[in-house]
Amino acid sequence: MATAETTRFNKTSYDGGESGGKKSEYGYLTVMKTIGGGEVHWDSTPGGERCFVMHPRGGFTEVNFRGDEIKMVIGDCKNYYKSGMNSTTDENKDCMSVGHSRCLGGGSSTVEYAGEVQICMGGDTAVCGMKNVNVRAKSLYFASDTNINIHADKDLGIRVEGNMKVMVDGDMELTAKGATKINGETINLNSKNSSISGSGSGLTS
Repeated sequence: MATAETTRFNKTSYDGGESGGKKSEYGYLTVMKTIGGGEVHWDSTPGGERCFVMHPRGGFTEVNFRGDEIKMVIGDCKNYYKSGMNSTTDENKDCMSVGHSRCLGGGSSTVEYAGEVQICMGGDTAVCGMKNVNVRAKSLYFASDTNINIHADKDLGIRVEGNMKVMVDGDMELTAKGATKINGETINLNSKNSSISGSGSGLTS
């Protein structure tokens, strides 16, 4: 069996395979084969209606009996839209890339989700901004099985309009090469064992 025919039988619903469509019946199927090995199928079998166009290299486009569109692209796939492009999916949508994936935009970009968003990375994750990076949320939660590191080449500012609480189950160390200032209308330090010392600060306990 030729390579193209093998691809057709393995990847499409021609014989009532993956899609579960009814097997083609005699008299309902019209097949056109080109000299170069291309094929066009029009199947009107009740319960198994489908249309199928295949390239000699094995790539094909099929619309099966449910109205599903199935595409097999052997080489690269390129879509060019001279004007705008809208894509709407009424139900679930899955996108998978075995290799690298990249999205480029020449202008601004907005991503909006009405429900929850979950981003899972198997390796390192980097968020880079040539200017400012702003994260706004009603609640913000960071969790990691290992370490979480925040590094800034220049200044790092944290502003909280409401209350702020930091809880650490283990030890906590605050180190600054320069001056350290704690400003507050009221400062309470409660500890079972406390020690405050500083060279030239005049504070010891």
